[in-house]
Amino acid sequence: GWKDVSWRKDPLTNSHHIATPHMNELKQQGILLDQFYTPKDCAPSRASMMTGRWPFQVGYYGNPGDDGGVPEHFEFLPQMLYRRYGFLCHHIGKWHLGFRKDVWTPTERGFLTSVGFYHWGEDYESHL
Repeated sequence: GWKDVSWRKDPLTNSHHIATPHMNELKQQGILLDQFYTPKDCAPSRASMMTGRWPFQVGYYGNPGDDGGVPEHFEFLPQMLYRRYGFLCHHIGKWHLGFRKDVWTPTERGFLTSVGFYHWGEDYESHL
């Protein structure tokens, strides 16, 4: 939850230092990424996380229009995880990586199931 993120101010103590035991444990068991860059729009970051490539390498310089999507020849993370290790992945939430072609949708990009929405913004109650 939010109390496991050390940049937040704790409303109870009015301190910027908040204990992050889970994050600290993950850091000790893995690697610490302390320098990173992200585009101003969300879809290029999503494309980058799914493909392991810079956004410009998959043609994402900003959020795509309704007709945009990550080209099919790029393998997505869940496709690789299933192919190499047999992992079953499920997509929950916002997609925003293409939906005009079936091959751009989550269940065609390695996710077994998808619960959420395809577009850049929608709420869960009205679906608008």
